[in-house]
Amino acid sequence: MRGKLFKRLIWLLFPQRCVFCNKITGFEEYCCKRCAEQLNKLDQPICKVCGKPLKSCVCSYQKLFFRRCVSAAEYDAFTERGVLKLKTGIQRDAATYFAALLQPVVEREYDKIKLDYILAVPMERNKRRRQGYNHAEEIAKELSNKLNLPFLPGILMRNSAVPLHTMDREERIRQASLCYEISSQPSRLIGKTILLVDDVVTTASTLNRCAELLLSCGAAQVYCAAPFTTLLK
Repeated sequence: MRGKLFKRLIWLLFPQRCVFCNKITGFEEYCCKRCAEQLNKLDQPICKVCGKPLKSCVCSYQKLFFRRCVSAAEYDAFTERGVLKLKTGIQRDAATYFAALLQPVVEREYDKIKLDYILAVPMERNKRRRQGYNHAEEIAKELSNKLNLPFLPGILMRNSAVPLHTMDREERIRQASLCYEISSQPSRLIGKTILLVDDVVTTASTLNRCAELLLSCGAAQVYCAAPFTTLLK
């Protein structure tokens, strides 16, 4: 009770703002109604593996190591604003809203899957040190709380700060195979089913490489989730 009252007091002093338009919202509301209506939810036929609309399916471009991937909405110019606020630290609590978007999708699509741990796609060490946090990890930790699943940090590591988002599909896939590696605690993965979280799925090459590494350490299966996914132009 006291915790809730304290949070309300903080909200009165520092009102919550919409992650997209910056409009003041209600208590513990992270997106205004107007912006929520502008989200392009994935209501068209979806690939049951990569999680993208069929016209944007990326399954044929690489051997996939994860079992499935799901997303909540399209990544476009509108949703990019919210993601950039999280990435740059302008509105770090955007992770709470993105996890809330993702929660019902994960619960619906993975309802028959016994997930053991939640992991996040890692950020390059020096970049994380400068920023102070990993945005994908923030989403994963929020989702961990909502799903009541343990979050497992420190397993995956990114060893290169080369930005993959500026590359074409073939180069992203090639670079992803070089950028990531296992860091520590691989024995905890043996026989476990993992939910791997990122912020945006583009070619799925990052998630795929991380899934490959997790399987190589004994994980039984890897399922993926991201609040947003891109559509092929």
